[in-house]
Amino acid sequence: MLSSTNIRHFVTTVVVVTTVIHGNFFLLPPVNALASSSPASPNAAATVPPDFYSDIVSPLAQISAHYASSDQQAVPPILNMAIDMENPEYESLAHHLAQLLPPQPLVLIGQEGDEQQESDTILVNPMTATFAGGCFWGIQLAYDREPGVLATCVGYTQGNPLLSPYPTYSAVCAEETGHTEACLVAYDPALVSYARLAELMFDRIPDPTMLNRVGRDRGTQYRTGMYAHSEEQLIEAKVALEKENRTWFGREVVTEVKRAEAFWPAEEIHQNYLVKGGRFGRPQSSQKGSKDEIRCYG
Repeated sequence: MLSSTNIRHFVTTVVVVTTVIHGNFFLLPPVNALASSSPASPNAAATVPPDFYSDIVSPLAQISAHYASSDQQAVPPILNMAIDMENPEYESLAHHLAQLLPPQPLVLIGQEGDEQQESDTILVNPMTATFAGGCFWGIQLAYDREPGVLATCVGYTQGNPLLSPYPTYSAVCAEETGHTEACLVAYDPALVSYARLAELMFDRIPDPTMLNRVGRDRGTQYRTGMYAHSEEQLIEAKVALEKENRTWFGREVVTEVKRAEAFWPAEEIHQNYLVKGGRFGRPQSSQKGSKDEIRCYG
């Protein structure tokens, strides 16, 4: 096991990833294979993942599918990027981060007297957060443009596992499962704070005092929420809610603040939907720092 060095943040550990340097990337098994090999929850015993799970290529969506399929677990608050062959679902995200982050100076690891190992690539351990701000197409693009956000995926969360342990877009839009559309975010807390991410979510909601409605979209699948992956994050979410509440002069903000539950990835067509062109075939930029207007439907 490689040791860590150059701790940038109390939750952000720099690690050496030799598999990235040598190009030894291991293909993820199909997500439905991950699901079938994981212990099934009592509610999901008679179900199998829908066909689209085998088509998922979004790195963070692959990770969320792994945890959701593993007895409906929430994604952990910190993604441990010390890549291990026992955790193959992290390989795709590691490859994504290696391409995203700029080259770093040479890193030496090991205690004095130990064999030294070298690398010119380092990765952080991202923290995770989940936000629901109406239609997930627009909020994903907003987060992708934010410096410090390392990866995102859209999907469904906070639903009723008795109704549908593997929710689909059509079932969620028909309000059959109790899930809300949401965006899972992996971020570097040394570069962007949870408070800033919460602010971005509220920026996407014209009137957070309206229940089950964001702009022209109506339904329980459009309820808004901050879903915390840790106790510390839950406290920060409550602070962000109270801050937003004070701006509405007595009208209560109805955004949920709850602990995160299983996050089920949406179909691959919905991942980065607006970057792909949206409904009208007009691609929108996800470049960091972009101030271009986000066209909700493309």
